[in-house]
Amino acid sequence: MTDHDAAAFPVDFPFRGARDYVHSGSICNFWRGHAPQADGFELVLKHWMAHRLVFTPLGEGQVPAGSGHVAVTDSGRRRLYEITEDTRHPVTKREVYDEDAVPKVVDVAMRSCEVAPMAGFTFFDRVISGNKALINEILDPGVKLIAAKLTCTGFPADDARITLKLKGNVGHRVFKTAILVDGEPNGEVVYYGQ
Repeated sequence: MTDHDAAAFPVDFPFRGARDYVHSGSICNFWRGHAPQADGFELVLKHWMAHRLVFTPLGEGQVPAGSGHVAVTDSGRRRLYEITEDTRHPVTKREVYDEDAVPKVVDVAMRSCEVAPMAGFTFFDRVISGNKALINEILDPGVKLIAAKLTCTGFPADDARITLKLKGNVGHRVFKTAILVDGEPNGEVVYYGQ
């Protein structure tokens, strides 16, 4: 982590592909580069965001009230950052992104998805793409899927073997998936349907 973690700092993320909101994968990828030695990571999002994001470190006992939060654990110390939008700065850039290109195999009977490594796609890109495929193929909910929470132990390598297992769902509104890296539990993803 850097010295500016004691104060709020802005980050301008581009839109990815056809999305008109900041992609959860962009936020995860940023934090992977920002805190590469972290041994724990959590992203919670409350809604789509289409402006500059501001990460504000919170003190002990403070509760985030913004658009979501990031928690990074490093050597047992947990740092919490509230995410807010600076609406004076809408997103103006877009980058090419096609998550459907990520190779994945869904096993409906096992309620699982194997996501293969692919150049140009990070660990987080692959988890998010695979989870959408898993939910859509098994449940066909007919709703837009929004990443609400993603947790992982450390930051696995981009070429790690990823298996996603659908643990449960509440109708077509909430979907919970376990992340396994090289066959071992590593975290979870929670999506909600809109």
